[in-house]
Amino acid sequence: MTNPLESLCSWVTLQNAETICELDLAETTTGSSFLTVKLGDYRVIVDWRPDRGFGITAGRDGAYGEGPDERIPDLAPAERRVLWLLQNRGITSPPSTVARTGAQQASTNGSPWQPLEKVGPSA
Repeated sequence: MTNPLESLCSWVTLQNAETICELDLAETTTGSSFLTVKLGDYRVIVDWRPDRGFGITAGRDGAYGEGPDERIPDLAPAERRVLWLLQNRGITSPPSTVARTGAQQASTNGSPWQPLEKVGPSA
């Protein structure tokens, strides 16, 4: 069975052949897998866990253990979000600052995306 991050990597590279994917797959079926998608000097980091879906951080270096900025439960919306981030070199925001409305977010960084839920210890 293909890991969803392998599918995401394949889809993204079909959309833009200049992207480079680095996969770090979980050793267990319940563990976290990680994907770094690079386009030049820009990168999107995606983690995937069966019980949590996709976690996305882009355009910034997060601190170790901080967790992803955005959480997306399903593959198709995660594909669209990663592609949008790559095309626009978007920057995601840590959960403590993403409690804005979609309109506020769109006015600050041009993204139509609103995070689905807060993640992290306070979620």
